[in-house]
Amino acid sequence: MKRIADSQPAMTQAKKIKYSAKERLWQNGYFMNILVRQSGFSLNKVPYKLRIVELCRLAVQQNGYALEYVPVELRTAELCQLAVQQNGNALGDVPEALLTAELCRLAVQQNGYALWGVPEELRTAELCRLAVQQNGNAIGDVPEELCTAELCRLAVQQDGIALWDVPEELRTAELCRLAVQQNGEALGSAPKELRTAELCRLAVQQNGYALEYVPEELLTAELYRLAIQQNGKALEYVPYKLRTAELCRLAIQQNGKALWEVPYELRTAELCQLAVQQNGRALESVPEALSTAELCQLAVQQNGVALESVPEELRTAELCRLAVQQNGVALRDVPEELRTAELCRLAVQQNGDALDSVPMALFLDSGFCLQMAKLSGISLNHVKDSLIDDTFVNAILDHYRLLYFQQSTGPTLFSTYQQPTFFSQWQKVTTGPAVTSEHPASSLITFYFQ
Repeated sequence: MKRIADSQPAMTQAKKIKYSAKERLWQNGYFMNILVRQSGFSLNKVPYKLRIVELCRLAVQQNGYALEYVPVELRTAELCQLAVQQNGNALGDVPEALLTAELCRLAVQQNGYALWGVPEELRTAELCRLAVQQNGNAIGDVPEELCTAELCRLAVQQDGIALWDVPEELRTAELCRLAVQQNGEALGSAPKELRTAELCRLAVQQNGYALEYVPEELLTAELYRLAIQQNGKALEYVPYKLRTAELCRLAIQQNGKALWEVPYELRTAELCQLAVQQNGRALESVPEALSTAELCQLAVQQNGVALESVPEELRTAELCRLAVQQNGVALRDVPEELRTAELCRLAVQQNGDALDSVPMALFLDSGFCLQMAKLSGISLNHVKDSLIDDTFVNAILDHYRLLYFQQSTGPTLFSTYQQPTFFSQWQKVTTGPAVTSEHPASSLITFYFQ
């Protein structure tokens, strides 16, 4: 089969440069297209000269923060608008000359916290209202003269924690009530004289952790119970001598990790089993004498990461297999001698992040690397350059193609990828042929990997 370049005019032939398979991957438009569609932040991995307009557009549409990696000369009004519509906080990377009232409005409507990036002269009463309605915590960036009682009310109704940024003179009993009903931990910013028994009850019912801010004289057995029913880990705010077996059981049933706060003498085999069944990571708080093989198995089946708390002598091949099947990241706690190619494959298949825990020795095997490429689009940093051939690179592309098509809910990738705009720009910065009716996008992909 002929390379596409072989059928091109002499001018194209003269431009041919010999690239390694790895270099061709990073110059492949299809690869870049898929990469930024998966994560806009991937734009920072694209060679600077290849960050063309269409690629930058795809990146900011996927994640507005990617605007940070768009060349300054390409940050047009249109591109900046796309970025802030996806994430208002991208406003911080918009050139000052493009910070218009309209763009700022779009930004705070998407994320009220973007108000911090709005020039002072554009922070109008209307804009501030839009911001706090979207994110109550934006109240902290509202100019003092615009911070009215009504605006503060809107802020705490959206997020009770916003009470922390409400001027003290505006923290009324009514406002504090609204705040703790939205988020109990707002009790911590309510004036002490307003922390009544009723307000404290409302707070711990909404968030057990609010128990931390209840005045000592208002702490009752009933209040402790209410807090723990809402969040078992609130047990840490119950005086040690009041942590009864019944209260501890209630806490464990709500959150197994509350076992950490249970008095040592109350950590029975039954209670420990309840804890790890609710949250496998509670295994870290199980007394050594009670860490049986059976309990460890229950823990890793509930949460594979619990393997980190399994005694070394109990980390068998079978237990490690159960752990990585539940959460591939557990591979990091598998004994080195048990990290076989097969176990690593299972881990990476379950969670691509497990790749960082694969023994480097396995990456010396081209067959293993190829298998990993098909499973996770393996990072090129893991593989020796000598193993990166055309077959390997194509396996990476196949992975990203499959991943994209599985997750795509809009038009297919090729309908966008074949747009003349994308390829006319790509042609200017790479050595490949132009896209024509005779040489469509799918053929261009072939060109880069012949």
